[in-house]
Amino acid sequence: MKAMQREFASQSAQAGIIEQESAHTSGVYPKRPLALVRGAGARVWDADGREYIDCVGGQGAANLGHAHPAVVRAVSEQARRLISCPEIFHNDQRARLLDRLAAVAPPGLERAFLCNSGAEAVEAAIKFARLSTGRSQVIAAIRGFHGRTMGALSATWAPAYREPFEPLVPGFRHVPYNDLDAMHEAINTETAAVILEVVQGEGGVHPAVPGYLPGVQLMCEERGARLFVPPNEFLVDNGAMIAWQGVLQKKAATKNYSALTIRPYERTDDVEVFWR
Repeated sequence: MKAMQREFASQSAQAGIIEQESAHTSGVYPKRPLALVRGAGARVWDADGREYIDCVGGQGAANLGHAHPAVVRAVSEQARRLISCPEIFHNDQRARLLDRLAAVAPPGLERAFLCNSGAEAVEAAIKFARLSTGRSQVIAAIRGFHGRTMGALSATWAPAYREPFEPLVPGFRHVPYNDLDAMHEAINTETAAVILEVVQGEGGVHPAVPGYLPGVQLMCEERGARLFVPPNEFLVDNGAMIAWQGVLQKKAATKNYSALTIRPYERTDDVEVFWR
């Protein structure tokens, strides 16, 4: 009887969390019927105490795992010292971060724009490109995903994401991925930027074929356009830096160079990789 009561109380706790959140959330994100309450490393637990392997990883924000002692210690120490410092002031920790980023970036990349999300980074990249070139056109790839804010959404290809919010930002064009001939035809004197993923993650895993990104880079250099290669969840640890090294170091790039190799696979509707 006591075991049944504990099980009922646990189920009620989870149901209560789901009911409470569902009553006030925006509804933008479809949610699984599960309330996660804690994590450790690559494992998370729901309100019923069930354990799962976390294959989501905070969509890239928790690549070091949950409750990592070094992360917990750093966040706690900084919160005790200074909780926030906007960019209108200089800051010791921001200076260290920028210096570290410059040290691991390829030669010529000496400045960084710090922001909160991939979509915000894409928005900034579009603005930087238009401001620095005086042009307006942005070329992206079919199957590419770059975010849901208006500029990033305009670079995103899938109609399911785009159509509810049209008309979007003008000046965007989509071409087939891994097709240098299509890109050669698309880039012109009005092109401010090309934005491409090293590995596309919509509808499967689609890596750039050897020679594709260096070829696009060369076209952009010849025609005065900017090339943006935003990282995604497939580029973890030093993967993003490997990708940048491969794309942006022209002397090292050859037709046989591949920045990242992943065995392609197709998603299926009946597989939920998050759940054990």
